[in-house]
Amino acid sequence: MDYPVKELYRLGGISRAAYYKRLNHTNSLNDILNKEIAEKIVTMHAEHPDTRYRRLMDTLEHDENIYANEKRVTDVAEFKYEIGTEKAGKIYLNAIIGLW
Repeated sequence: MDYPVKELYRLGGISRAAYYKRLNHTNSLNDILNKEIAEKIVTMHAEHPDTRYRRLMDTLEHDENIYANEKRVTDVAEFKYEIGTEKAGKIYLNAIIGLW
């Protein structure tokens, strides 16, 4: 089925500019590094769910040879959530762990 592009981005709830920006987007080195960090964090968290972000940073640096500052690790470990169709906010991996 062929749908007009206008209908697709309207249906997706995004602007036309955002649609074309993402359509032509190529991953930068930062995007690739963030994805690698995120994959490592998920793996480490699965193995040790009580690990907080400072320990994650140390493990990334010493075991994986990935040097990332605190801001990058917390930004990568950030989860955005929605309630219904409204954006509600963000929660961080270390905050989730702190609730346990």
